[in-house]
Amino acid sequence: MLKAILFDKDGTLIELGETWDEPSVEVVDLLLGRKVLSATERKRMDRLLGINESRTGLIPNSLFATGSIEEQADILAEYLNEDPKELAHFIESHYLNYIQHAKMPAKLMSGSIEVLKALEKDYILGVVTNDNRSITMVTLERTGLLDYMSFVACADDFGPKPKPDALHVFAQEYEVSLDEIAYVGDSSIDMAYGQLTQAAIGLAIDDAHLAHLEEADYIIRSLEELPEIIRRIEERLEK
Repeated sequence: MLKAILFDKDGTLIELGETWDEPSVEVVDLLLGRKVLSATERKRMDRLLGINESRTGLIPNSLFATGSIEEQADILAEYLNEDPKELAHFIESHYLNYIQHAKMPAKLMSGSIEVLKALEKDYILGVVTNDNRSITMVTLERTGLLDYMSFVACADDFGPKPKPDALHVFAQEYEVSLDEIAYVGDSSIDMAYGQLTQAAIGLAIDDAHLAHLEEADYIIRSLEELPEIIRRIEERLEK
């Protein structure tokens, strides 16, 4: 039987675009503005980092949508010839300042709170994200998601997904095995991570996301479908 359900944060519990599009484009503009770029070079860097063609937001499953701040900084450091640690600090500070001073908290995915309320009665719930802890905790607190989470793991604690370190720490701390855990996410990295557990559950809110979820064991089109998928997994495990 399942004992725990772990979630990705952005794009799964929190709406990615409406929360992070603006600060992501801003920080890329600030950093790439340190060099004189041709239009061709700028387009190439935007694609590499994951900024869409209209420069209004993030490309799903891209570096800035799914990668850790350290991974983002490493790519930029190579191009800008700057210290990756200093760049990571700059990026983190920019995101943190944005989320702390935003007029509205990060936008929740439809059904987030209701689904967590339904699941917390029977399962240990947690978040494993490629974001850093400072940003993650502010975001979870401001949205009310933290109230439902027994475990929060971030990239600057355990390394970025799909490294399994956070999973092993969680399993040891809560005395569960990996096959008693399900993982819910929206990216190819999340599905690779979920393959280490009993079930990789992919959230595809539109058809474009399906291309990133080829390794998913189950697909849901909204979070409201998650309790039924969990019930089906439990039935399968009982056979």
